Amino acid sequence: MNETPRPLATCGAAVLFVAALLVPADLTAQPFRLDRSVPVLSPGVAAPDGAESLAVNPAGITEAVGVEARLGWSLSGDSAIGSPSGGWGAFLSIPFGPLALAGSREQLSYDEQDVFASEGSSISRTSLGLGLSLADQRLAVGAAMRWHGGDTLMDGGSASWDLGALLRPNRWLSLGWLSSAVGGNSERTRSGFGLDQGARHTAGIALRPMGDDLVTTGLDITWPHGRPLESVTATVAWQALDGLALVGVWQHRRQLTPGGRELGREERLMFGLRVGLGRAGASFGGHHTTADGSAKGGTLVDLRLSSDAPSSLIGDSDPAIVIHLDGALTENSGADGAGHFGSVLLDLDDIARDPGSDLVVLRARGLQLTWAQVDELRAAIAGLRAAGKRVVWYADTIGTRGLAVAAACERIGVSAAGAVTARGVGADFIGLAETLTRVGVSFDAIRYSDHKTAPEGLTRQRISDVQRATLEHLVRRRWQAFLAAVATGRGIKPTDVEARLTAGSVFPEDAVAAGLIDSVDSPRSFEERLREWQLLEAGERLARWQPVRRRPRGWGALPRITVVSMAGNIVDGSGGGLPGMQTVGAASVVTKLDALRRDSAVRAVVARIDSGGGSASASDAIYDSMLRTDEDKPVIVSMAGAAASGGYWLATGGRSILADPGTVTGSIGIFALHPGFGGLWQRLGVGIDHVGIGPWHDIETLHRAWTPAERALMQRTLGRYYDLFLRRVSLRRDLPRERLLTLAGGRIWLGDEALKHGLVDRLGGLLDAIEVARRAAGVARDEEHIVDFWPKRSFGDVVRSSLLGGGAPAAG
Repeated sequence: MNETPRPLATCGAAVLFVAALLVPADLTAQPFRLDRSVPVLSPGVAAPDGAESLAVNPAGITEAVGVEARLGWSLSGDSAIGSPSGGWGAFLSIPFGPLALAGSREQLSYDEQDVFASEGSSISRTSLGLGLSLADQRLAVGAAMRWHGGDTLMDGGSASWDLGALLRPNRWLSLGWLSSAVGGNSERTRSGFGLDQGARHTAGIALRPMGDDLVTTGLDITWPHGRPLESVTATVAWQALDGLALVGVWQHRRQLTPGGRELGREERLMFGLRVGLGRAGASFGGHHTTADGSAKGGTLVDLRLSSDAPSSLIGDSDPAIVIHLDGALTENSGADGAGHFGSVLLDLDDIARDPGSDLVVLRARGLQLTWAQVDELRAAIAGLRAAGKRVVWYADTIGTRGLAVAAACERIGVSAAGAVTARGVGADFIGLAETLTRVGVSFDAIRYSDHKTAPEGLTRQRISDVQRATLEHLVRRRWQAFLAAVATGRGIKPTDVEARLTAGSVFPEDAVAAGLIDSVDSPRSFEERLREWQLLEAGERLARWQPVRRRPRGWGALPRITVVSMAGNIVDGSGGGLPGMQTVGAASVVTKLDALRRDSAVRAVVARIDSGGGSASASDAIYDSMLRTDEDKPVIVSMAGAAASGGYWLATGGRSILADPGTVTGSIGIFALHPGFGGLWQRLGVGIDHVGIGPWHDIETLHRAWTPAERALMQRTLGRYYDLFLRRVSLRRDLPRERLLTLAGGRIWLGDEALKHGLVDRLGGLLDAIEVARRAAGVARDEEHIVDFWPKRSFGDVVRSSLLGGGAPAAG
């Protein structure tokens, strides 16, 4: 299967910028003044746009969610007092999370009408900018260092700073400030006239009355430091179509000497059209300037290339795409969904809504899934097919869970050296009691009740009848679900599926003959197979899927739904543990939930739980924090592969609980294990002495087993915790205690069984939970919002995704 990677807009943007630096300086273009940059079709300092924010207000470069390059010309000159007659400008901006870097190069030339310069002279400006976004994008600050040079200046150069800020208290109002030419010195031109490079200040206001970029209006006023008002600029932009905007700018300016004497006045009218074409775009416009009875005009052209996609006239997707599903799809990594199983689901949901894509190939390599993830991927594939997409599965090897998912696709292909290893569903019990005894180690276990079988691997040599019955029930249900999934997808009776697998349909050609898959192909030839199936047009190539980061259409913080991942063993403190071992640290989760509760941009929280339990006190701390958070904003629980014991305890703190049919949940019970290493120490010749005082001073010792009195004390203590667990569940699930006792005692339930017994509210996966949270928070379906994930990625991951254009917030 030959994938055609989509050309990285990041690389293209960098090439465009570097090429601009190599353009000859005499390529005349845009009007310019030393304290200003090339005129751009932007609604002023309160509403700068993209990489060209460096020219308008450096604080605006923080708005970008992708790398962007801009290149602009004026194709004919405009001459007014103190303004150059032509020039060009190249701009590049790169975001790094809340930080952003930008650079620009501008070249300006003057004609004989300019009183400050001689004919044919030029001035260049090189700028480097840094921006920082604060308070969930409500506040941004930026600074740009400018270096001026050229044959117009006597000493060949001058430097200054531009300082900018943006304040956006809500979606429709933006306030901007720019102090330009700060620290600049007065130089003389070769013609002997002084250049006014003193600081200037601009205050601006911009309004978006509809709350998005449909209509944007702006008003700026500029004055030299310590002198009277110099200019007034009014702007308006109307998004006539998605990706097509009309822009108008009117400016009235007085030309002042450094002493404040007026030399003349000019009025400038700019008008233009902005066109968005996905990751590319262009602006076309004209300008007309009147000064002291003379008038001149010109034409503006601006080109854009970016790794994100502002409003666009065309779709930015390929008709045939391939999505890679590699290894274990984790439930606990990556901000903005990067590396999280939820990011895969959100990508598939985005593709289902994208009218530009027709064929989706799911490429699986070494895929490891929980049974709950099988349910969710099957549902996502069903959503794709319901949206009219053709979905195909291709893998090196397909196991039992992989075949259950693949069967939801229209076609299944396997590599020639692969295999179909769907052989059944099983579970092992490993009894270590005798082994531990031989080395001198023993375990005391106290549990409520016999169905709480978790400690048995350490206390028994053979499986108990209760645990055998539990495991038999689980594997039977999962095998039945597998047979039903394959039978439905492949059009085969469940009994025939089992018979064909029993016959040993492992070799790929045998699996084709058995009707379990459709083809055996190398990755290179599979693309031709797609054409044979009339799923891929002649000459069409598969393109690797890259999520398109959408530029926000409103100001300030977008409404957010935050997915808080709780995967692993629940522990007290901040978590941590051995490398590669996932834990849920109660202190870290509680701190995060408290922060989300106070964050006005967060409208709802989805608690994604994939845990078999852990510390009772840690579970109750998270439970209490979820309750407290739910008082201010909805907390919806999404159960992944497991949400049992302590995982179920904390889940009851949510407003609503969703589980997959394959989720393991319940296990409402409690146990304690106490290891005794006395025999091992004796074998090793270790001498142990203990000195203490108090009735239970050595109850936690690991050197011996509990005494009968200590066991009785622990039994009473655990009984109190078990009673607390029951009271929590009874209250939150509205279950009478008598009824709850028949469901508790450590009994395990699958998701659909838990729904029947009232332990969960509905069946559904993470996408369903996000949808429930959105409705509960009052966020409209068509309202722009973000789904983000916690825990966050490292700064290095943020930098890599910024440069490579991946891993963005998923916008709804």
